[in-house]
Amino acid sequence: MTVKEILNNEWPNAEIVSVKDTDECVQRLVNENVDGALLMTYTAQKLARDDTQNRLRVEAVPGASMSLRMGVLSEVDRSFYGLWEKTLYNVSRKSRAEIVQSYVEDVGTPTIMAYLFDHPLYLVALIAGVLLFCLRRIMH
Repeated sequence: MTVKEILNNEWPNAEIVSVKDTDECVQRLVNENVDGALLMTYTAQKLARDDTQNRLRVEAVPGASMSLRMGVLSEVDRSFYGLWEKTLYNVSRKSRAEIVQSYVEDVGTPTIMAYLFDHPLYLVALIAGVLLFCLRRIMH
């Protein structure tokens, strides 16, 4: 069953346009030839992150999920089946997670100053504490 058939079963009134690659998909979105695109989450987030002109927006459709599976008949192509099995075995879970995470979202660790400016109550408390300490030293 193709992805197009799965989508037609869920949304029978939607007009679905298939494109050859991601670049064509982005061009159609930018030129407003299509209303939206169905992409893997990490691909959509990477495209939106790399879009320097902020033309693309990524939204996850709540409650929407699609399970896709790939099957290979061993009679048709035994060499592919062995290669697939070997590849999955050689890639550890940690490596797979790191590969996917590299496309999903890049979150940096904030500096102390960035944290204090994001949480002004702590900044005010810190300044008040320093002032009280200095005042106490002067009075003493």
